[in-house]
This record gives sequence, C-alpha cells and structure tokens, in this order.
Amino acid sequence: MNKEEYFRLFSMEDKHWWYAALHDFLLQQIIQEKKIKPELKIFDAGCGTGRACELMGALGFVSGCDISDLAVALCHRRGLQDIFQADLNSIDLGVECFDVITSMDVIYHKQIGDDSAVLGKFHRALRSDGLLVMQVPAYNWLKSSHDLAVHTARRYTGKQLSSLLQTAGFRVEHMTHRITALFLPIALYRLLNKLHASRDAKEMQKSDVVMPPALLNNLLRRFHLLENRLAQGYALPFGLSLFATARKR
Repeated sequence: MNKEEYFRLFSMEDKHWWYAALHDFLLQQIIQEKKIKPELKIFDAGCGTGRACELMGALGFVSGCDISDLAVALCHRRGLQDIFQADLNSIDLGVECFDVITSMDVIYHKQIGDDSAVLGKFHRALRSDGLLVMQVPAYNWLKSSHDLAVHTARRYTGKQLSSLLQTAGFRVEHMTHRITALFLPIALYRLLNKLHASRDAKEMQKSDVVMPPALLNNLLRRFHLLENRLAQGYALPFGLSLFATARKR
C-alpha cells in the first residue's frame, strides 16, 4: 500500500465499520476452530497494522509477518512482539507449524508474484487438518482508484479462488461473498469514481476508505455484524469481498 494508507489503516482499524465487521467474521472462524483444538497456534500472513492479531491473541498464540517495515512498526506500537518483516514470495514458513493461517486481503497484492505458490506455502506450513482463513477482493471489473492506492494486482471470482485453493491441496469448507447489501451502491460509486479519476491524475491513487460520522459508522457496523451471521451459514451470492475457509487435505 501507499505509505499514507498504513497510517490511515492504523488510525481507523479499531473502529471503522468495514474492519470491525471483517474482524468479527474472522474471529467467528477462529472460535469454531478453538472448540476442536483448544491450543491454537495462529499465523497471520500479511498482518498489516496488527488489529486482527491483537484480537486473535485471546484465542491462541499469534505470530505474523508483513512486507512493510512501517506496518511492522505499527504492530509493535500496539504491543505485538511476535510480528516480523518478511516477503511471502520468499519466506519459508516451515512444515506443519501452525493450526490456523489467516490472510486477510493479501494474495491479491501486486507484490505477490505467484498467488498459487503462496497458497502452497500456507498448505505446507499448516499442520494436518489445519485451517486456512482468507479474504480477497471480488470481481476484477471493480478495480478503481482505491485499488491503485492499495496496490491491487488482481480481484477474484468464487470459481477462481476455489480452483486456486484446490490446486494448492485444500478442501474448501465454506466460501461466501461479504458486504452484499451495500454492493450495488459501492460498486456504482467506484465505477463513477473511476471515470472521474481518469480525468484527474491526483485522484488516480486515492483510497475510498474514509471514516464516516459516528452514528452512520455505528449503524453500518451493526448491520454488517448481522450480515455476518447470515454469511456464516449461507454462501452470499455477490459482494465486494470473497471470504473462504479451507482445510488442509
């Protein structure tokens, strides 16, 4: 991401509705896994500024990495010690080291040279019957100035992500879209913003993640927590993101 996006993420990640809903859905998966394996060793691959690691710390031993020195420094500012700088393209995560690997909006990034190879590393690093929990942005046609700001290389369809996971040796347990109710207005906004940005070079690398007023933010957070409960049991047919849990075969 652009440097300013890390500071933006760090300042909003604790309270912005988008991240609150994402972390809630992520934690639901880890809580279910903890019922099976009480002592969880969790690795967050591409941990960003560390809010997810902070929350998962109550459920197991958590470590993580990010390619950005700035992101790692911001993780340390949160008091997270087991976070280190690493490139997922070249890092050796070891063999059968973790019960759970999480990867929230990471393999889509332009710095990931081969998303299939990275998923293969996750498979190798998971213990027998280990769980991968991941999210990626959906639909390549939704690329906009936001994607330029966060360095998006690719967006995915459900079929593409499922194929990648199966090729890497995973059994997909659940795959659903997320941010479904707001999909149409946000998609329209991004498409219109793309047309505007094409005429304004300064807008070409501007993220559309901004902190809404407190009341609106709270309403959106509550609404998407309810949507999470629906997505937990059903595969929502469309949305801005794709979320998957997959088991090591």
